[in-house]
Amino acid sequence: MKILNEVFDKVFVLTTSHFEQRIQNMKERLDGCEYEFFYGAYGGDIDVQHYRDLGSRLTRGQLACALSHYQICKKIIDENLNNVLILEDDCAFYDSVNNLSEYYSQLPDNYGIFFLGYDYPSSNQYSSHLVEVSSGNVGYTHSMNMTRTCAEMVLEVNKNLLWTSDGVSAELLNRYDIKFYLANPKITYQDNDGTTSTLVEVDIKHGMGL
Repeated sequence: MKILNEVFDKVFVLTTSHFEQRIQNMKERLDGCEYEFFYGAYGGDIDVQHYRDLGSRLTRGQLACALSHYQICKKIIDENLNNVLILEDDCAFYDSVNNLSEYYSQLPDNYGIFFLGYDYPSSNQYSSHLVEVSSGNVGYTHSMNMTRTCAEMVLEVNKNLLWTSDGVSAELLNRYDIKFYLANPKITYQDNDGTTSTLVEVDIKHGMGL
């Protein structure tokens, strides 16, 4: 997986210490890549009422996911990083990862986020390997390349955690002159069926907090 270091300046794997198997899976999948585990918020430890007072209506699991992404954006700013790849701990790779350099070369200079994997119904082809996002929500934030400028926008828009880590993408598109791009064909996928994601597991175990 050295290709990730050839394209991106920094690779983070977002997880918590509660998910040991996921951590081990990522160690195996990222063999040969230099990366850093970023231990984000765990839903069972969150003071839900604090965010209710700020107006958030996200579930406990959604809060943890949104807060973890917020925290990693803060790290990007604090450490003056750019061209960062953020992977969640259930991210897996298609063989198309070997063509990552070709995908990346097609991005315009002013892009905000490049999603390697996603859920987005669109046919707005930008180039041979990219789809341009013009509006709406990009689902599944399990693998995204974010610029420092976009991280600053996330810190401004989602400081009260009103938006899920997925939903904040639509709000950014509404507020700012920014462009998002999707890998086509996809480079990554999540190795769960939607019922075993970390936020779902947290909501089942600790309650949704609604």
